[in-house]
Amino acid sequence: MIELHCLTEHQVELLDIIWNIDSMPEVEAWIDTLSDRDQMECHSLIELLAIEILDCQLNLSVKFPEATEIINRIKAL
Repeated sequence: MIELHCLTEHQVELLDIIWNIDSMPEVEAWIDTLSDRDQMECHSLIELLAIEILDCQLNLSVKFPEATEIINRIKAL
């Protein structure tokens, strides 16, 4: 399951729109209509989504106990 934490209300709104668009070219066309700040925000959110998706796939395939311990320590900060 994809989870992103500590997002602002505006970031959640942008992600909802991105998530409901059918294709990446359509997402890119929509992003081009936004302000520079929102464009940067959308690109950052898309990168976070990609990282989270990769993380979920990795968690399903391989377990790394030492890395998990370090990540959990960092999350607890």
